[in-house]
This record gives sequence, C-alpha cells and structure tokens, in this order.
Amino acid sequence: MSKKRAVIITVIITFVCTTVLTTAVRFFNDSGLLDIIGLTGKTEYSASSVEKAANIVSQFYYEDVDESVLYKGALEGMISALDDEYSWFVDEESFKELKEETQGEYTGIGVTVSIDDADETITVISPIEDTPAFKAGIKPGDKIIAIDGTRVGLSNYRDAVNMLKGDSSMVGKNVVLTLKRAGTGSLEEVTLIREKIHLITVKSKMLPENVGYIRITSFGENTYNEFETNFTSLGSESLKGLVIDLRNNGGGILTSTLGVADTFLDEGLITYFQYKNGSKTEYKSDADIIDIPVVVLVNGQSASASEVLAAALHDRGRATLVGEKTYGKGVVQTVLPFIKTDKGETAIYITTSRYFTPAGVCIHGTGITPDVSVSLPEEYAKLGFDNLTLEQDNQLKIAWEMLK
Repeated sequence: MSKKRAVIITVIITFVCTTVLTTAVRFFNDSGLLDIIGLTGKTEYSASSVEKAANIVSQFYYEDVDESVLYKGALEGMISALDDEYSWFVDEESFKELKEETQGEYTGIGVTVSIDDADETITVISPIEDTPAFKAGIKPGDKIIAIDGTRVGLSNYRDAVNMLKGDSSMVGKNVVLTLKRAGTGSLEEVTLIREKIHLITVKSKMLPENVGYIRITSFGENTYNEFETNFTSLGSESLKGLVIDLRNNGGGILTSTLGVADTFLDEGLITYFQYKNGSKTEYKSDADIIDIPVVVLVNGQSASASEVLAAALHDRGRATLVGEKTYGKGVVQTVLPFIKTDKGETAIYITTSRYFTPAGVCIHGTGITPDVSVSLPEEYAKLGFDNLTLEQDNQLKIAWEMLK
C-alpha cells in the first residue's frame, strides 16, 4: 500500500471517529444528560467517582439495573483490587457459611485451599479427614483447574470457594472438579457429593511406653475444649511425653490456638501481631504450666494458626519440631461486620496484620524448618495418618522415640 493511500485512509477513519464522538456528545449535551457525566476539571478516583459511575449506568445503560447490585459489585471490586488472596467482601450467604464453618459445621466437600502465587492456581492445602474430598483421594498440592466445567483461579477465587461449598440446599448434590494432580501433573476429573461437614478437630490415642498422641486437624471454636477433653482422657498426669500432630492442619481461630499453647507454656509471649501503623498486640501465656516433654509434628500443609502454635512451643524451648517445612502463612485476617440487608449480614474479611513468633520472626512466605527434617514416604502419605502403623509413619516414630 502506498504512503499516500495510507494517509488518506487514516484521515477518513479519524474523521469518522471524530464525527461519531462529536455527534454523541452533542446528543447528550442537547438532551441535558451531559451534566450528569460532568467531564470537567481534573480529579482523582474517589467515592464520589464511584457514585458518578453508578449514575451514568443508571441513566444510560440500555436496560434497568438494580443500584444495589452495582454498589455490591463496587465493594467486591474494591477488596479484590488489594490483590490479596486472603481478603474479600463477604456477602450475606458467604457470611452465614463462614460462621457455620468456624462453629464446626458447614456444607461442602471438606478441603482447605489457597492460591499458589507461582501460577495463580487454586491449590489444595489439605483435605479434611473423613470428608468427601479425603475419601475421593484428593491430595495436598493437587490444583483445582475447573469446577463444573468453569475455569477457576486467582481472578475468581472467592466464587470458586462458594462453588465448592454451595449452601445447605446443595447437600447431596454433585460437584465435578478438574484436577491437575500433584507430582504427575496429569489432568483428572473427580465427581464429589457435597455433604454437611461436621468437624471433629481433635483426635487422640495412647502410644506404647505411655506416650500420648493428640492430632489437631484444624482450629475451630470448640478445638481447645476438645483438646482438654482428649488430653485428660490420656491420663495427662502420668504421661512420659506428648506428641502434638499438626500435619495437614491449615489453621483456623486464634483463641483456640492460644489456649493449647498456654497449656504447655509458663508466663511469657506466645505471639504478637504488628499493624501497619507500627502498633503491636501481644498474646501471652500465664504462669500455670503442664511441664511434660512435647514433640510437634509438622509438614508443608501446616499453616497459619498451626504455625503460631508450633513456633511458640519451639521458640520458648518447650517442643522439638519433627517433619517437613511448614506452609508459611504469617498474616492475620479479621472479619469486620459491615452492613445488614434484608438478606442478612455482610462483612469484610481482610488481612489486618502480620504475626511474629516469640523470637521476633515473621514466617510469611518462608515457613518453619523443623529441628528434625524427615519426609513421610509417598505410598504412606496417601493412606491418611489415622490408617498408618507406628512403623509406617516414620515421622511419628521418630517423635515417639524421642519421648519414650
């Protein structure tokens, strides 16, 4: 094409575009609608600009729109713009489910997930034992690529979590996951049936030589009470030592974690939170202590609240850590009640601080390296900890040998 012809075409396109834009602006101006847009002066993005955008949609969009839907979308977008996988706007249904989950009961498949920063995929931290996900053989490290045929990832993380759970009406309904399997990278479709998940977060048993074993699968509202009950049932006064198993524990509520830590610590620091203004909140144990030897089992799926407990007992010289390097979640989320609507309550679930161990370390992104590093053989990891003998579970065997 000649340069002259290209110039002529460019001039024609520019003229057409300019004419269309001029005509559109003249229409809005003649109709008095341009005043609503108010394209005058320089300004920054602000709350008023959000309201202005809503007015534009209300006036000019070709169909009727519920303004509450627009503002809800703006709220969701605002929190999403933080680009923080742990912060989101919690709508009425999600807030109800969140409260149910912390109380130990919710609808779903029984899996803890997070975003893998490396590839922005939804990745399984751990399946919860005795749930559909666990029984179907979903493993830590499996990546959820699609749910019911819908591609999922960082951009729709919260929607994906809601799809996994559903609400109470979804009990007994199928959900199809497309998984990229850890280790092999092969794609596989798995069909699960949502259940009402009843969480029993603490299990215990007596090992040979009078060594106690307590496994904490997550930290809910009832976990500390369950821990006390199980610890007492082991005959706590006559134990040679105690193994606390935090493997595959994805975290949960801080208060339960503090209660367990306080059981084995004398007076001093458990953890502290640091906020963006530099202020700190310290959480301390009292002088009462059950002074028996403790070994804590951890792995790559031990995260958040379980890392708080493991680090506190370790830094204070009360426990030896055995297993694999922990997940490395060193930030804290707070549920802030927001507004009530005719559909229920909403909240903003937002990262509010970093937490630090008694030694002053924030483990976010790095995790905790155990004193004794040992991996569980892959063939046994697939069976679930409750199904292993002491000989098969080499991590537990090492802990037991330290205490017997």
